[in-house]
Amino acid sequence: MITTLEMLIDKFLNFVVQTYWLNIDLLALSFLISCSMALIVMLIELYYIGFNSSSFKRVIFDRSVSTSTDIFYFIVHASGLITLFGVLFSFGIPQSVSTLVKSFFSFNLGFQLNIYYHLILFLLLVDLMNYWQHRLMHRIPFLWEIHKFHHSAEEFNVLTVFREHPLDKAFNSIFMILPGVLLGNPVGEFALFITIYGMIGYVQHSEIPWHGKIGTYIIQSPRDHWIHHSKLEEHHDKNFGSTFAFWDHIFGTYYKGSNKEPVLGLHETKLNQMSALRATFTVQSSFFQKLFSVSGLKSNRSSE
Repeated sequence: MITTLEMLIDKFLNFVVQTYWLNIDLLALSFLISCSMALIVMLIELYYIGFNSSSFKRVIFDRSVSTSTDIFYFIVHASGLITLFGVLFSFGIPQSVSTLVKSFFSFNLGFQLNIYYHLILFLLLVDLMNYWQHRLMHRIPFLWEIHKFHHSAEEFNVLTVFREHPLDKAFNSIFMILPGVLLGNPVGEFALFITIYGMIGYVQHSEIPWHGKIGTYIIQSPRDHWIHHSKLEEHHDKNFGSTFAFWDHIFGTYYKGSNKEPVLGLHETKLNQMSALRATFTVQSSFFQKLFSVSGLKSNRSSE
């Protein structure tokens, strides 16, 4: 027992050293890039909607508890600590499963393709996996206990995209097994493309008034993502696309109604009355209670 515990502790410490201590320069650069991206989108939003309704005002000058939670998780993500949080809150189980599968299966078909085809196929497969993970997070009650942390936001700002419980991130590593095994992860040449791709999440949680045909059918617009976050019942279980809007059209989950006035948040939640850390542990507790309850597989968001 002691030997096993020592081995686990040694593996964890090695993970921390390899991920953070030896990569402190890269993490600092990543943090700077994330801050720059957030600021760019904030300034674009500021240009279109003015100061009073902007993310810039809510984040810098007029922070609610909901926005403070967004800021906390932005720092956690931008610093790379979300990976550590994900390991701790999930006891490293999803990451271990992912590592085990990849040790037995590794096709790396993408590296036999032109680098741009590799990028396109990788992004499409990743987004398809994200779409189905997202649907399951809404459909299975113990997973909804995790994901509703993101939906508890009562106002949007550019940083709300990072309002994600560590377990949400941990489960995502399981869904990302398939793209990694089949295609292999893109190499350094794709860094710029991945950065631009990541900016879409900032835009989706902004108030930038962009929609049109592209926003409807290709890249999910802020308007359609607002509808996904609405507490109005007719908006529930609609617009699941993480980045690409066409998955919702293909699988029949695109909202085609006329009510374009969402009301953000959940009907009943106390998460925005707590600090970010307390809310995180509250969600963790709710997850385990629902996981081991009889009703853990019998309801969905509609019964919140």
